[in-house]
Amino acid sequence: MRRPNTAGTWVALILLALSLCFITFGAIELSQAIEDDASIPATLPLSKLNMDLGPLDNIRSALAGILNKTPADHSEGIQSVLNKDDLKGIDYSIVVYVSDSNLLVEDDEGNVISKRAAGSDDAAAIREAINIIDKGTVLCIGTFHILSPIDNLKSDINLKGLPGLTIFDCSKMNTTAFPCDCEGSGYAEYTAPLLDDVLEGSRAVKVKDASIYRGGDFVKLVDNESIMDFKKGEILKIEAINGNEIIFSEAIRDNYSVERVANIRKLTMTEDVTVDGIEFVGPGIETESILFALNLLEHFRFKNNKVADFGRAAIYLSDSLDAVIENNTFENIFLTGFGYSISVTNACNNILISDNLFRVKGRHYITAGAGTGSRNSGGFPRNIKVINNSFEDCIQEAINSHSPFIGPIEIIGNTFKSCGKGIEIANGNTVIVDNSFTKCKIGIQLLGDEERTHDIHSNEFSDCEEKILIETSDVTVYGNICESRFRINKNEIEFL
Repeated sequence: MRRPNTAGTWVALILLALSLCFITFGAIELSQAIEDDASIPATLPLSKLNMDLGPLDNIRSALAGILNKTPADHSEGIQSVLNKDDLKGIDYSIVVYVSDSNLLVEDDEGNVISKRAAGSDDAAAIREAINIIDKGTVLCIGTFHILSPIDNLKSDINLKGLPGLTIFDCSKMNTTAFPCDCEGSGYAEYTAPLLDDVLEGSRAVKVKDASIYRGGDFVKLVDNESIMDFKKGEILKIEAINGNEIIFSEAIRDNYSVERVANIRKLTMTEDVTVDGIEFVGPGIETESILFALNLLEHFRFKNNKVADFGRAAIYLSDSLDAVIENNTFENIFLTGFGYSISVTNACNNILISDNLFRVKGRHYITAGAGTGSRNSGGFPRNIKVINNSFEDCIQEAINSHSPFIGPIEIIGNTFKSCGKGIEIANGNTVIVDNSFTKCKIGIQLLGDEERTHDIHSNEFSDCEEKILIETSDVTVYGNICESRFRINKNEIEFL
């Protein structure tokens, strides 16, 4: 059995007594200053602070010596977090972290790859880490000052932070922090004209030369039919090639005509990108700032993040497939005439937006519609699911579709509080079920003259000026709690 360190104990007690004297005298001095109505400085010099509190540090050291423990050393900042025991269970390929005034990039064995001064433009270290690995997780710990775009997102990359320990400060940027194929390099210049018309439900098209295509390739099928100055189109995956016939893995969703110059264009998709556990801070509302502008992504995951203070948009998602945006917080995303937390455009398909919180100030928290561009124009979003989200204090529509739009869009189990409108859908096939609307000027409004179907039921409205406004046809409405009675006559709703 170890004998107590008697001498150390006495030293600790003496230091404790001395520290109490320092603290007592300091309190008396401060009290006297208040009684005398003397001016109390707003800041205290570091030397003064060290003199007053130094004995407490000595006590801590002495007591730690008695217990044979070393006091925690925080001089390396986040370095202490990078203890291998602390990172157990976190799978990463490379880590970027802030330590004192340095920014380090290390591999998963602790080998330092690079070291640079932190704070000048930390985006360079993030880009370097992404470039180093072919696939895997880039773990980021600390506060990173992003002053230039991180424009090298690539397939099979997980950009991961630790909630509460990872902040990307984009407050000095007024452009796009994370652009992905914004220049359109993933859209091939060459287009192959179709030899025959194709009808909705077919699985194949014929072109003059299919030799440049392979199974697994993605193409965009369009023609020049214009709906409100936007071309229709969709993204398809090639399953097989049979001579000059290209066979797709799923059915074509629309009709395309040779007379309207129907054609396909090869796409290069970025696949399996995940962003997880990061707080993003922008330059503020009423700025042109965009956090993510993403084209041609398949299996994009954005989860467990916080995004605040961006102007034009938090996430622009265009021509992308099978994306999941879940368990995030979006707040203060606003620019007059714009301002989108999540914008889904062009030929996006299978987009899930679930369990997010949208709050503080927004124009449209979620919007969907067609887009334009020299190569990427064509197509309308399809199969969007908005499930179990919370929307608060939206200036205009919390969920909105811009014409032209097809959908379907499913809006299920969400809450809307103090919004100008909860939901406004124009020309989209719609399912609106099990939502609650509180203190909204308008709960639900449906617009459009296209042949669309709408299924609205089991929603609850409380203290809303208008519950459901319908200016379209083919609507099914039942089982909604509207604080009033209503009657359904074919496609018309009459409130009593």
